[in-house]
Amino acid sequence: GSHESAVRCVRACGAMGPACMVSGSWDKTLKMWDVRAATACVATIAQPDKILGLSAGIASCSGTGGGEIPLLVVATQGRHVSLVDLRSPTVPMQKRESSLKCQTRCVAQMPSGEGFTLGSVEGRVAVEYVDPSPEAQSKKYAFKTPRLNVGGVDTAFPVNAICFHPTYTSTFATGGADGVVHVWDGAKKKKITSLSRYPTSVACMAFSPGTGDKLAIAASY
Repeated sequence: GSHESAVRCVRACGAMGPACMVSGSWDKTLKMWDVRAATACVATIAQPDKILGLSAGIASCSGTGGGEIPLLVVATQGRHVSLVDLRSPTVPMQKRESSLKCQTRCVAQMPSGEGFTLGSVEGRVAVEYVDPSPEAQSKKYAFKTPRLNVGGVDTAFPVNAICFHPTYTSTFATGGADGVVHVWDGAKKKKITSLSRYPTSVACMAFSPGTGDKLAIAASY
């Protein structure tokens, strides 16, 4: 299958079945795919702008009516964020504006299903919660990743990738265009460690499934 413009993200949707995937494009659409079907593209869903970040997972909180739902978090240009129930994808479950001031670069969902994180081009990360209740929303926060001294000036670099640890579910790693990976404890709101700087920007990352004892890091321009 194809989009009419660049494909920004492709994600597996395990909550919808082992053969289901979703792609997001600069053509302002999401496409849902089932590789078992005669026509692989099973749905095309219009979005408000170019898709910049995409995460597929579950939501599990009182704000979703209880239980777990297959959730897609979609970040587009214009700082739009949509929460999409994949069982009914044509109408977003929630529409939000990013709490970060600049353009979103990446999205990652918490394994617990409670919330998600956004990374932006100005080196900031927002921790948000799915439940729309005031109590849940009062827990959200944002922070800036460490700056890099360039020519005597503290310089912010985009956060290109975020991934959560599968076992220590409040722990996540961020990778930036400065080539540095930081590991954070989201519950305690503190940095755990920083890894040695790579010679070029971190493009994407993933913890090994199950134990999460390894972290795969891809660095490229």
